[in-house]
Parts: sequence; structure tokens; C-alpha cells
Amino acid sequence: MPTLLRGDIAHGNEEMLAGAEQRGVAYVFKLRQAKGVVKLIEKLARRGDKAGWAEAGQGWEGVEEELQLQGWSRKRRVIVLRRKSLHRRAPEQKAGGQLALPGMVIEHKDGDWYEHAVLVANSEQRDLLAVAQVYRDEGDAENMFDELKNQWGWTGFSMADLKRSQLMARMVALIFNRWSIFTRMATGSRHGEAITTRPLF
Repeated sequence: MPTLLRGDIAHGNEEMLAGAEQRGVAYVFKLRQAKGVVKLIEKLARRGDKAGWAEAGQGWEGVEEELQLQGWSRKRRVIVLRRKSLHRRAPEQKAGGQLALPGMVIEHKDGDWYEHAVLVANSEQRDLLAVAQVYRDEGDAENMFDELKNQWGWTGFSMADLKRSQLMARMVALIFNRWSIFTRMATGSRHGEAITTRPLF
């Protein structure tokens, strides 16, 4: 049984959250930019620094709130994260005057523009930095699987014979690991994907 579920916006729904809660499993999921999420971010933006933003690592700040989205059976703990937008300018306007908000870029009370992410979590961990880092770690792990599937062919040899499929999966994983170690001799601690390191080497 897993001790922690973490995932992207496809998983922050009632079925997934309630299922984890019934089983006593901790979770951290990113939320879609639904209407309720946007309203919460706008409310915090109007409050500015008075909202109580705390350090959340890697340039992010966070604040803990409660939110009940449409389709949820109850209020849940959410963590709103913000970091200053690299562009430091107002988003472009769509036809009809509506703001285009890529990554929920909103101007806060202090006049700075911030991008936002919102996580829903039932973890007992109260430290916002720790919760935010748990979610960021999910992205790092997921990228490796994407690379194995798309650049190393993990999805190209599936067959009805389980033993042959397992053998090929292990061979690909072994070569992937050796290649990663080999390229690190030149690139240092930074991981390079096969799509860039193969032509480079």
C-alpha cells in the first residue's frame, strides 16, 4: 500500500481524493485553474503580503488555505504557491478585454506580477517548504519515466509474453542507467536527456 500519492492536475478530483482519505493515504496533487481556484488566488493577491506568505523553496512562497471546489464533498487543505513572474509585465489581453493568464499570472497588491500553483494536500506535514518540495520531486521522477517511454522505447516492445516484455524493459533500463552515468562524466551533476546528449556526444 502506498504511503503517499502525488500527481498533477488530472488527479485532484473527488474520486481520487476521497479514495485516498478512506484508505488513510496521504496525498499531494496540483489543482486545475478552476473557477474556485482562480477566485482564491485573486483574493490572496488583493491581500498582498498580509496573506502571510512563507518561504516554499526555489523562489516560491506559499500560504495555507481551505477550499471546497464544485464536485468536492467537503473543504480541503490547499497550499497556494506564488513566485515573481520572470516577465514582470501585465499579461496580454484577449478579445473582449479578458486577461490571458498563463500559469495564473496575477498582479498582487504590492504591484508585482506573480505566477501561481495550487496544491491540495492531506499530509500531516505542516511545513510548506516540505510539502512544496514533495510535489516538485514528483515532477523529477515523472520526467525520467517520460524519457524512458519516449526516447528509449519503453512503450515500443510490449507483447503478450510477460517474460519477454520484462526482459526488454530491464535491458532498456540498464542501458539508460549506464548512458546517464557516462554522460554525467561530461555534464557534471546536471541530467541530460537522450534527445540532447546523443547528438552532443
